[in-house]
Amino acid sequence: MTRPDDPCPWGETLHEPFPPSILFDDGVIRVVHQPGSGRGSLLTFADLTFRPDGTTCWGSSAARRLGYDLIGVVGYDTHWYPAASIEAAAPFIRPLVEATTVAYGYSMGGHAALRHARRLGVDYALAVAPQFSIDPAVMPEDLRYSGLFRPKIHRGLRISHEELPRVPFMIADPYFPQDSAQARAIVAAGSPDPGDRHLRWVHTPFVEHWAIHLIRSSWALEETLENVLADDPAGLRRVLRRSRRTPVWHRVVAREAMVRGRERHAQRLWPAAIALGCPETLRHADERELAPDMIVELLGRGGTGIASRAWPLYGGVLSGDLEALRKVGHALIAHGFPAEAAPFFRAALLLAPADGTLWHALSTALVNEPAESLAVALEGRERVPGYAPLAMQAGYLLSAQGELDAAEAQLRDALRLDRRLPGLHAALSHLLANAGRLDEALVSARQAYEAAPGDVSLALQLARLQRALGHAAAAIRSFRAVLRLEPANEEAARELALLESSGTLTKLAGRLGSSLDTLLGRGIPTAAPAPRDPGR
Repeated sequence: MTRPDDPCPWGETLHEPFPPSILFDDGVIRVVHQPGSGRGSLLTFADLTFRPDGTTCWGSSAARRLGYDLIGVVGYDTHWYPAASIEAAAPFIRPLVEATTVAYGYSMGGHAALRHARRLGVDYALAVAPQFSIDPAVMPEDLRYSGLFRPKIHRGLRISHEELPRVPFMIADPYFPQDSAQARAIVAAGSPDPGDRHLRWVHTPFVEHWAIHLIRSSWALEETLENVLADDPAGLRRVLRRSRRTPVWHRVVAREAMVRGRERHAQRLWPAAIALGCPETLRHADERELAPDMIVELLGRGGTGIASRAWPLYGGVLSGDLEALRKVGHALIAHGFPAEAAPFFRAALLLAPADGTLWHALSTALVNEPAESLAVALEGRERVPGYAPLAMQAGYLLSAQGELDAAEAQLRDALRLDRRLPGLHAALSHLLANAGRLDEALVSARQAYEAAPGDVSLALQLARLQRALGHAAAAIRSFRAVLRLEPANEEAARELALLESSGTLTKLAGRLGSSLDTLLGRGIPTAAPAPRDPGR
């Protein structure tokens, strides 16, 4: 999200500024003094993106609008304001400090406001979304700044109890994990008892790292500073509530609602954000970033309403993002909404027409429209002839429509492309059995079962074919294998009992024939031997 360079609104009338001057510059920090009209006094510390530029400093526009005297400290680098440079600048700053001066900063500047206000003779501090430390060893919960960490100057960096000013205020989001962890560490550094150096944390829920936007307007900043000086956290809380009528607040809270899966709440917030001036492009960017995970999460929770709304609400903004379209489409299919998934895969195919997985997914999504599903599978075969699962899909669909010859051609082509494709031998076996070609079907069934011996349906198909072809001994072994995998399988138990009883009768007939032959001196033919199942 876009960060403000200065916490003030646009278009407000500025008080005619008095000429500013540079008080101190050691190449690490620059200190600028901008005299005001005596209405108040600020000591500001710039955030990590602000750099010295003449007599410009962070908060200068705000101070001019309010008529405040300003002492602005600006860093040359992302160093989090080393104490040595602050101490060197102190003789130039302290003479300008008043009893009502407030040290004020955002992020890196908020850290400095809390850490250095006291050593500069300032009793009040207002820190917005500050860091306790950027040392990963000190704050492992927040690694956002680990790329800026330099052991020589940052190792052990932290705010100590002794450094906090008499009245320290902090504004931060308690629900944003990194800022919340930093804030809790700062609270722990303060006094546990109300009074001197007890940190006043005023919560700003769901604004993430952008609480600074709540005090961008002159009236909000002025009333905020008045409440800090009055040591009135409740009053500051009321100011922050009133200042939520900003596009940034509505946008940030809409984002948070999406992250938390509160899709309808986000949809109510966006129109207000747009009406207050938030560009539509930012809404689209946020929805493209957050909608896929939100939809997947809602589907996982059992939310059915999002399935029908997913494409109408988010299809447009996701249409240029292949992976987002793929992710949402597959999630919809997985949760039982194939028809709702279809437009996502159609949009994805516009971006990647040579992706066989997308043709396969779209054909699957059209499962309730068999003719269209088949047409998509066949078109996909023409576009991506080397993708075996699509050939298998086309074979299934052709077989279902009774086009057995065309189906067999597709399945055999799939075998040519990938003989190890799961389910392929089984599909061909079923097709051949339906065509009455049982011997060929048996070969494919055996190959399917050998590839997946733990699959009950494959073992059952093999046993059925063996029984149909009269391979009783092999069928008995296969039905027993089914029962080992699924002891409650009724068909296997029934067929096994019949085969075993038939085998017993055959043996009895054979024994009776042998006895008569002995008694009568002639042979009596008994049941003919069952044909042998080749290879078993």
